[in-house]
Amino acid sequence: MGLPSMASFLLLNLYEAVNIYWLAKIGPEPVAAVTVFGAFAWVMTFPNGIIGSGSVAMISRRFGQGGGEPTAQAIRATFFLKFFVGAAIGLISLLVLPFALKLYGTAPDVADLAYRYGILNSICFGFLMVSFSVYTAFRGVGRPQAGMWISVIGVAVNMILDPLLIFGMGPFPELGIVGASIANSIGFATVAMVGAWELSRPTSPVVVKWRVRPLPWPEMKQVIRIGFPSGFSALSFSLMNSVIVSLFAHYGTLVVALFGMAQRVLRFGHMVNVGLGLGMGALVGQSLGAREKENAWHTARVAIKLAMFCMGVFILLIWLFSEPLVKLFFSDPETVAHGKWYLRILVLALPFRAALEMMTNAYNGAGLNLPPTLFGIVMDWGLVLLSMLLLGRWLDWGPYGMLAGYAVGHLVGSAVFYLIFRRGNWLVDFWLAKVGTEPVAAVTVLMTIYWTMMTFNIITGVGSNAIIARRFGEGVMQGSAIAIRAAFLMKLVMGTLIGLVAWLLMPVILPLMEVEPAVEAMALQYGHWMFPAAGVVGCSYSVYSAFRCIGMPRMAWWMQLIGAGTNMILDPLLIFGIGPFPVLGIVGAAIGAVTSYILVMVIGMYVLTTHRSPICIRWFHKPWPSMDEFKQIWNIGWPVGLNILSFSMAMTFSVRLVTHYGTDVVAIFGAAQRVMHFGIMSMVGFTLGTSALVAQFLGAKELVRSWIAGVHSIRVAGYVMLAYGAVLFLFAEQIVRAFFGIESSVQLGATLLRIMAISLPFAGIHIGAETVFEGAGHNRPMMLLSIAHAWLLMVPFMYVFGITFEWGPVGMIWGATIAHSLGGLIAVWLFYRGSWLRVTV
Repeated sequence: MGLPSMASFLLLNLYEAVNIYWLAKIGPEPVAAVTVFGAFAWVMTFPNGIIGSGSVAMISRRFGQGGGEPTAQAIRATFFLKFFVGAAIGLISLLVLPFALKLYGTAPDVADLAYRYGILNSICFGFLMVSFSVYTAFRGVGRPQAGMWISVIGVAVNMILDPLLIFGMGPFPELGIVGASIANSIGFATVAMVGAWELSRPTSPVVVKWRVRPLPWPEMKQVIRIGFPSGFSALSFSLMNSVIVSLFAHYGTLVVALFGMAQRVLRFGHMVNVGLGLGMGALVGQSLGAREKENAWHTARVAIKLAMFCMGVFILLIWLFSEPLVKLFFSDPETVAHGKWYLRILVLALPFRAALEMMTNAYNGAGLNLPPTLFGIVMDWGLVLLSMLLLGRWLDWGPYGMLAGYAVGHLVGSAVFYLIFRRGNWLVDFWLAKVGTEPVAAVTVLMTIYWTMMTFNIITGVGSNAIIARRFGEGVMQGSAIAIRAAFLMKLVMGTLIGLVAWLLMPVILPLMEVEPAVEAMALQYGHWMFPAAGVVGCSYSVYSAFRCIGMPRMAWWMQLIGAGTNMILDPLLIFGIGPFPVLGIVGAAIGAVTSYILVMVIGMYVLTTHRSPICIRWFHKPWPSMDEFKQIWNIGWPVGLNILSFSMAMTFSVRLVTHYGTDVVAIFGAAQRVMHFGIMSMVGFTLGTSALVAQFLGAKELVRSWIAGVHSIRVAGYVMLAYGAVLFLFAEQIVRAFFGIESSVQLGATLLRIMAISLPFAGIHIGAETVFEGAGHNRPMMLLSIAHAWLLMVPFMYVFGITFEWGPVGMIWGATIAHSLGGLIAVWLFYRGSWLRVTV
């Protein structure tokens, strides 16, 4: 099954490799153009991963269960989905391509070539996406050889047309890079049409009738439902690849061309992995469809070993023949000398990528796509890209350091995911519940108390943000440095003391929540780690704030990525005892969280001492922060602190109301809140950057720019949260299934999440307005609004709709949603009054 699939994808890789081979004869600029457009195209066609991943499980399982009309309907749904979605994406691509090319930072001549190359390729995205499903369909019905021979036809068409159209041989005009795009598009269209014709013939194991009406809507929805997690993983990988290309563009056109050449050569090895993985995924799906779990496990393990062996051989071949390979594309001796090392370093990542590909396809074949999706996102951004930045940019090792970082990130990532894979969770049915209701309920209860206690963090953070950003805007660097040191010291001391007091009072506070004894015991275990570390947690937030306020928002983002990535990696290892780690349950989740906070604090404090920071902080030298500095931070921040304290106490009270309906409802409520907070906290991070800008503009007496920044912040926050709310509303059931496997929990959770999602646009504009006031140091209006919002709107509405009217948990969430919506409208009204523009700090 795997060998024909491998051959199919090897041939598929010849499309771009042949294009680059001929275009390199013209110069490095066309090669760089194809590289840049390729990165853009992979981002735009990420729905191909959604539909493709879902179709692997659907087609192979239907065929394993007996084939026939259900399999034909799954194939038909896949082809129609890909063609229509691809055509729509192509039209969008034509509009956004010019703007995207500017973001890549490419030279104007390269950008012009990339646009010309991309016009026809974008129009033909529908055929491109369908051509991938030709291979999927034939693998799923047990005829991978047919898919291989169809790919031979497509590649042959491309290889013949490329030199004719690029150089104008015979009667053909000389079209250059446009000729390469024409040859590409005709090749993909040929594969799509020949594949569809072959599947409709009586000799096909499953005869597909290509009638448009009626469209197979149920199968289309099922394909998307299964595949959407993998699609987001593909989007994450494509975006990461785009970032990598833009980073290489920093070193010039030739470096981009060499990287593109190396990628295309090594993609032959990657396509071996893809072919083996997809063949193995189809076999896994068929085995599970026939309820042969032992055979599925054996197939996956053999595929991993075979893929790593093949990549070992591929590494040897690349190291031996790297120079002749580069000479196929470039003739300049210096270019060849650099190019061979690009190949030799980059190829070291392939064995680890191979293992990861096999494990991911085992999950995909089982229809369980969320675990590899989440891990893939963490690995792409938290390991691979971070390693490349560390070795290439931060240590100044240049392009070679970035290539080495790519290999190191894949090595670490594949090793960690293997520990998860060997547990065999992918062998069970769809959407296995990862967490029981008791631990989720325990964390929900404990964290509402915890964030009430963390009011000190908000007071210090808001006050210090306004002072640091204003001093920086005024050009008083020493004053900004002292304010940063004062914020860290206040948080560390106050947080540790308050956390220890709260830790001692936990046995008294938790019984007041009236949860079940098992939930209370788990919450106590979680709190034993979280409360003593409160000072460190507070300092980690000051790391983000400090970088934003001194004009380093990207560094703040990377610090957040380090923290989130560390936590996401440690959680499964410590909770479930993967590899050498013990099974710690909820204690492992607490240790993972605390460790990530410590890491962010240490790295952030170190970076602030280096030359990369506009303000070099000397943590243990005079002058020390004065008492006046602490008082000023407190005076600015206490209204917001009271604001957050009030809201946190209201949230604690709301959780107490929800406990009236039992542990399962508390867990569902907590899980839905976490999903909501993912978007809200992302928006908080964005608007905090606006807060720093507003403070800097006010410090420089630029009131108009402050107003414009505030208006844009509110608008963007509202639109982004509207989009996020729409995603939650549409995919609520699938999201909740990622947490719980009990059908009743899924139904209730999806309902609650959809109701919560309605309030997200209003929450976004509320956050946007609130952070403008914080940047101006004018926090009392928002303090009064928050108190009214919490105690005059949210709590009463929840009580009346839930308990008085006896509408239960659904009524409570409707009450909270209405309250949040009213709060957002009032916040915008306060912003437009403009009182925040007249405040001095």
